[in-house]
Amino acid sequence: MEIFLGGSEEVKKRERFLALISSFSNKKSNHSKLIEQHWFNFEAEILLPICIDSKRKTHQLIEQNIAKISESLKTVQKETFYYEVEGPIVDLFTSSFLTTFIRNNAGRFYGLSSNGQIDKNNSVCFIHDDQTNMNKMIILANKETYFELGLVGKAIFFKNNNISFNSQTKSSKLKKNAPFYAIEIDLQGESLAKGTKYYDKLVTALSKLSNVSLLCSWTIGGKCTEISFPESFKVNKRSYSQSYEVHSGIKIPILNHIDLSSNKLNKEDEEHITDVYDWLGLVSIKSSIIREDYKENNFVSSSFLDLQFNKGNDNRILTIKWKGFIHPAFINSKLDQLRELLKEHSHNPFQHETLVSSEIPFGMLSVFGFTDSPLSWGLSSHNYSYSGENDYLFVILPPHSSNLESKDSENQKEMERLRKNYKIHN
Repeated sequence: MEIFLGGSEEVKKRERFLALISSFSNKKSNHSKLIEQHWFNFEAEILLPICIDSKRKTHQLIEQNIAKISESLKTVQKETFYYEVEGPIVDLFTSSFLTTFIRNNAGRFYGLSSNGQIDKNNSVCFIHDDQTNMNKMIILANKETYFELGLVGKAIFFKNNNISFNSQTKSSKLKKNAPFYAIEIDLQGESLAKGTKYYDKLVTALSKLSNVSLLCSWTIGGKCTEISFPESFKVNKRSYSQSYEVHSGIKIPILNHIDLSSNKLNKEDEEHITDVYDWLGLVSIKSSIIREDYKENNFVSSSFLDLQFNKGNDNRILTIKWKGFIHPAFINSKLDQLRELLKEHSHNPFQHETLVSSEIPFGMLSVFGFTDSPLSWGLSSHNYSYSGENDYLFVILPPHSSNLESKDSENQKEMERLRKNYKIHN
C-alpha cells in the first residue's frame, strides 16, 4: 500500500499538504495517473531505511547488503537522457519534426522553456499523454506578445504570487489588462494539419516569437529515445545525474501503528505523517537532531517530532537521487522497483541468506517539479510562489502491513475529488 502526500497546491484548504492512503492492489488506484500527469520533474529521490542488528552481522556483510540494494535501483546513465536546445520554435512546426515527434502517438514528447520566470517572461511547454489522447502546447505570453500573436487565450492574474486562470471573468476591460495570457493549442487536432487555415495562422504567430530555450525529451514505451532537431537549433544532449549516499546512526521512525483499516487518515495519523515529512526534511539537511547520539540541550529542541523510533543499534539510510529533465514514466518505473524491493526484502527478519537480520520497514519516493513550470498536475496551473512547491511524496509500506482492497471506495471518492481539483484526466 502507499500513502500519497501531495504538494501544497491546496494550502488554503490544508495547512501543509494533501495526504491520501490507498492500496496498489486496488484496480481503481489513481497513483499511476498522478505520476503520469505531473509532467515536468527536475529531481527524484528514493529513501530506504535499513534496520540492522549488527550483533548478528559483520560490518563487511552489512556493506555488501546495502551495495546490492543500491545497485538494484541504479540506472544506466546512457539510457536516461534529455536535451537542452535553443532555436526558433516555429521551425518545430514547419519541418518534419511536427509529425515525427510532436504529433506521433508512438511516443510522448515533453518540452519546457528554461530561460525565464513564469511571472516575468514568456514561456511554453509541451505535454503528451496518449492514454487520454491529450497532446497540447501551452504558451504563457505577456500582454504585448499575446495581442501581437493574435491567438485566443485565457487571462492570467498573479494574486499573492499565485497564478489564476480567469477565463470566466465578465469584464473585458479586466481581461485586456491581464499581465499574462495562457494559449492552449491542441496538437492532435485535425485543424493543425498542414495546409489548414489554423495551421497557417499558428505558424505565422509562432514566427513572431524570438528563439526559445527548451528542455526536451521523447519517450517510447517509457524509454528515452533519440530526437533529431531542425538544423536551426543548437542541441546539447544531457544525462540524468545520479548520486547515492548511505547515512548511518540516524533514528528511523516506526510507521506500523498507523491505522490502515480505513482509507482516510484520521487526524492523529495525519499529524504523524506530517512529522514523518519533517523527519525526511531533517534527513535531507543532515540534521544532528535525528541522530542516535544526539543529546538534548536548552537551545535546540527536537520535541516537535512526535515519533516513535526503531531501536536498532546500527541503522542505515540509503538515498538515491536523480536530477535532470525527468519524464513521468521514469518516476513510475522507480516506484515499481521500490515496490518490488519492499516485497522481496520487507520480512522481519529476512529469510534470505545474506539478509538474515535486516529489515526495510518502508520506502519513500520524493519527486520535485520545476518552480517555473506553467503546469503542475494535468492542466492545472502551477502556483508560482506561495503554495508553489510543486512536489509530491509516496510513502510505501510493505505488502503485509495491510489489506485495503475491500475498503477502497471512500478513498476512490477522495481521489476523484483530487482529480477534479487538479484537472487530471482519466
